[in-house]
Amino acid sequence: MDLTTLVVNVARDILAAQTLAQVVAIMIGIGYCAHALTQAMKKTAAPGADISGAKLFASFFIGALMLHFAGAMGHLWASMSGASAVHFGMVSYDGAAHAGAFKPAINAALTIVSTFGWWYGLKGFTLLRRASGGQGGGYEDTAWKGFVHILGGAAMINITTMLDAFKETAGLVF
Repeated sequence: MDLTTLVVNVARDILAAQTLAQVVAIMIGIGYCAHALTQAMKKTAAPGADISGAKLFASFFIGALMLHFAGAMGHLWASMSGASAVHFGMVSYDGAAHAGAFKPAINAALTIVSTFGWWYGLKGFTLLRRASGGQGGGYEDTAWKGFVHILGGAAMINITTMLDAFKETAGLVF
């Protein structure tokens, strides 16, 4: 088995991780929304409780975004690039046609990058939720880390569009 076949097989096997990331995001989103609702009920039951309304809203809002994770990543990508398509499945990059025999390996590697983008975006939303709760202080800025993870995840999911934009910006021809 050569390296190209190995990378293509890994990419085919890793495709299920894209769906898994979306299902995990939905489950975490349900948990965030449920936690926000139970905290809101505690706040109304005991008005003097030390529960922030802004924290509840942020937790519920992030949970709602995670419930619609694929759509949220798609809308984020549309606001960043103007292209509204979010890629699922095997990536087919037009620029890989010039690579000849390495075209399947390049497309497979880009598929793996795209799959990691879903998980990267998911981590960004969880970091953002942690920052909204006041956790993650000290030297690390959890909110900015979350935003960078979300933006980076959207860029990784749409890696072919990112490569085309980089090619056009740098004036490269390949």
